[in-house]
Amino acid sequence: GNLVIVGFRLSIHPVTRSSSNHRHIDTLISTFIADIIMVERLSYRSKPNATTVPELPTITTWIRLLLGAVYGVSLGFRNETRGLAGVLFGLNVIAMVPMFWFNSYLDAQIDSYKSLNFVGVPNALALMLLVWIAFFTMGHGEVESSIQQTLVNMGNEEPDVSVPQGGMVEDEF
Repeated sequence: GNLVIVGFRLSIHPVTRSSSNHRHIDTLISTFIADIIMVERLSYRSKPNATTVPELPTITTWIRLLLGAVYGVSLGFRNETRGLAGVLFGLNVIAMVPMFWFNSYLDAQIDSYKSLNFVGVPNALALMLLVWIAFFTMGHGEVESSIQQTLVNMGNEEPDVSVPQGGMVEDEF
């Protein structure tokens, strides 16, 4: 059948020639209208609060996760090795960009939400670090192989368990 892409969710629904087609179209239209309403509720200076847009903490968390993943990929591909600088700048991006969005762009009533300012920051920071480490490691396969070989060689060596000349083993502590 044909495919219809509806709304901002990019939902893909097959179109069939059945009697339930009208019900299906009504569902698609109501989804499209709900998406338009959400866009209006998150438009410039819309002043959302906990009753008009209760999903704002979830949306903010997803924005922070996306920022963390993108910044982690950037750090991994740029071979960033200054750990503290990368983490601190990433933390600033993850925390401050969404705050600027809902404070300046949306003009949200932050006090009406339980914890909007830093919701999702730890999760996004952890995702950024995970992605950074994964991409950095993938880009340095030869170093990883070298470390692996060194560890294997260390495991194959016989430990030195010789007893000192006097026959007594002294505690080093």
